[in-house]
Amino acid sequence: MDESNREQLSVNSETDVLEKVIIHRPDIGISRVTPENAEKLLYDDIVFLKKMQVEHDIFTDVLRAFAGKENVYEAHFLLAQVLEEDGVKHEFLSDIAKSGNFGHETVSYLNSLDTRRLATILISGYDKSGDKTLMNPLPNFVFTRDVGIVVNDHLLIGSAMKLARKRETNICRLIFRHHPLFECFREEEKVVSLSSFIDPEMAIEGGDVMLIDKDHLLIGITERTSEKAFDEIKDQLLGKGAVKNVVKVEIPKQRAYMHIDTVFTKIDHHDLVIFEPILEGTLDVSKVTAYRHDGSSEEFANPKDFWLSIDPDTRFILSGNGKSPSAEREQWTDGCNLVAVRPGVAISYDRNIRTASALKEAGYEILEAEAFLQSVKAGLDPESLEKTIIALPSSELSRGRGGPHCMTMPIKRSPKSKTETEANN
Repeated sequence: MDESNREQLSVNSETDVLEKVIIHRPDIGISRVTPENAEKLLYDDIVFLKKMQVEHDIFTDVLRAFAGKENVYEAHFLLAQVLEEDGVKHEFLSDIAKSGNFGHETVSYLNSLDTRRLATILISGYDKSGDKTLMNPLPNFVFTRDVGIVVNDHLLIGSAMKLARKRETNICRLIFRHHPLFECFREEEKVVSLSSFIDPEMAIEGGDVMLIDKDHLLIGITERTSEKAFDEIKDQLLGKGAVKNVVKVEIPKQRAYMHIDTVFTKIDHHDLVIFEPILEGTLDVSKVTAYRHDGSSEEFANPKDFWLSIDPDTRFILSGNGKSPSAEREQWTDGCNLVAVRPGVAISYDRNIRTASALKEAGYEILEAEAFLQSVKAGLDPESLEKTIIALPSSELSRGRGGPHCMTMPIKRSPKSKTETEANN
């Protein structure tokens, strides 16, 4: 590829202007979740797919309003595109056959399908034409954050802890290896990944990886990311000069706190939405260790001490307004899991009303997503918004146990808006 035409992707902060992002619309595989297999597939409830899709479509439209329709990529389409490349489909299906779960006849059938239909089956597990399930669904694929994260100008490939998500890892590795969108990372040897994707003690998921600014990358040691994986990824990132500081955040290995983005996210230069027991370190484990590029390290008793050490102006906005039982309830329903689309403008779930009250007290306006979209149609420039939370309808999305932060894999952010960039040019 001509280097001048190659897409340059980078993310230097959680709160810079969102320019390009990967999502996945809830697919028919979610309707294959039953009371019998829900726990195995990492779901706590039986979700109403049609309503979940309506809610996700509103989410997608909000992202498109800020980033542009062409810059919101659907993971299903990216997979279909790479399967069209010579030899890729055959190679991937051969790997599936080696797993021992499929006979020669099934693999031959899959190989005969067009790539769009094959991609659908590989993600949903369901063959609509034959009305049969060929493999387990991937109901968690809607949470694209976990499969990879861009760290400054490097790509870190995730690796799922749970067996139910291993095929997601394989699918996304295929996309990252072959899709032209990721050429910049491959050509410049800026891909970071684990040495083993099958070692059960080696797992890192994107919900545990958070680039709070260009110099500080947080990685959680949680139910879904292991200490062993952290050590390997830390050494790679610091060795490649991808970031100056890799910060280990240890939190309890419990379902309620499966990733660090379930207990805090950054929404503006100095503002975080956070679960107070994590902030103060009052849970069983809540310790932070910063590893520097010069080989030194520093321990902090809790996240609050760490945050204030790098930014004394940090404001902590508490889920549920810091009051029990709202704090615990709204942490569970992703009150701390927001995604910024520009500094001070973020997307949340509308059901977390006490957290919304805390945000209002901190100076944010709460704007319902559908009202926002209507205003955009009427002429509102999304870039004009400041200190605004766009609240998504979330009765079904929240039952999937992931919020707006989980449902996005940003691959390009800019410190400046399109208007500012054009003005400078």
